[in-house]
Amino acid sequence: MKLIPAETTILLLAAGQSSRMGTADKLLQTIRDQPLLGRVARMCLDAGVAKVAAVLRPGDDRRRAVLPAGVEIVENPEFAEGMASSIRAGLKAVARDTRAVVVVLADMPDVSASDIRALVAAFDPDQGKTICRAMTVDGAPGNPVLFGREHFADLAALRGDKGANAFLKANPGATRLVPTHGENARTDLDTPLDWADYLKRS
Repeated sequence: MKLIPAETTILLLAAGQSSRMGTADKLLQTIRDQPLLGRVARMCLDAGVAKVAAVLRPGDDRRRAVLPAGVEIVENPEFAEGMASSIRAGLKAVARDTRAVVVVLADMPDVSASDIRALVAAFDPDQGKTICRAMTVDGAPGNPVLFGREHFADLAALRGDKGANAFLKANPGATRLVPTHGENARTDLDTPLDWADYLKRS
């Protein structure tokens, strides 16, 4: 049975500490006068899935303020642990009838709604492909990543700041790499140099 968008939830991970940006918050830096977090959240809504849940640090009013209406807020009190804690927190907001989640990183400016829809379309449990991972035009794996419900328990057991990387490496047979435009799946903005280079190209 193929997955449809109405059976899918996006977990937008936005609880990171932005430590490599110095005093600036990378998710509040602007691209064409739009904060990065707001830009990525609107893209998630445009994908047309059942729900978009943004995982934030408790009391992070500045990030909360740039999120558009329609995005559910999930607080992660364990944010200091790293990305795995945000995945765990997000999964607690997933409805029982959800068949898949798409884990989206909030610092990736070029991921598009069509990239998300391509991951949903590629989900094929009948062929054993229950993980769909975005890849660049050159075939390099990146993000976002869609996980079928059969993997939720494993995701909920993750620990540390590497997200699901080890889990993905351990499950190559269940993973389908999905082409996305250009370098969308690998472009992220972590440092002031990343931002300067990106804005020059944009």
